[in-house]
Amino acid sequence: MYVEIPFIGNATKEFRNKITHLCNKLRPDLDIQFFMKQPPPPVLQMLYQTKDPIDKKMKSDVVYSIKCTKCQHSYIGKTERQCVKRLHEHGAPKSSSELRRSDRLKAKSTTTTTTTTITTSSVIKEITFAVQQNQIETGHQMNWDNFRIVMEDNHYYRLLIKESLLIKAYEPELNRTTHSVPLIVFPDELQKELLPKPFDND
Repeated sequence: MYVEIPFIGNATKEFRNKITHLCNKLRPDLDIQFFMKQPPPPVLQMLYQTKDPIDKKMKSDVVYSIKCTKCQHSYIGKTERQCVKRLHEHGAPKSSSELRRSDRLKAKSTTTTTTTTITTSSVIKEITFAVQQNQIETGHQMNWDNFRIVMEDNHYYRLLIKESLLIKAYEPELNRTTHSVPLIVFPDELQKELLPKPFDND
């Protein structure tokens, strides 16, 4: 009996030995021969990729960060919607290139679901205004093109926790709230070293 398994180093050898030992105990009459197949080289893997990479501006359910182009003022936020829509609410300029989608996405119908959110509309308006106010008062521009997706999560409450941990750890100047939800699980917060970096040179 021939069994083909992908070869990925010592893990493959350990797997083969465990299967052989198990078969010897349960079915000693079977003669199993393993054939280890090398994984395809990176070039072939790229050729066989079927999904197009998603532009970061089109991603949703993320915690993101923005930084001013001239000063150190920064902001950390989260959104369940596409990043491009949230950035426009912050004051990012609208352009056709930012809203361009692939033909496959255009062909899909858009469905809207109602979700219960913890953040109220008044808080959302205040947060949006904080970023816009910084641009008005200083005359600076936020670095919209180089905004960073720091963390992702399709569960809304976990997304809030991740946003809160980053805000507490880095204390960005344009965030007017210290957290979105009570950090009961992390009462002592988390050290920066245990969190992804939302900004360069942190």
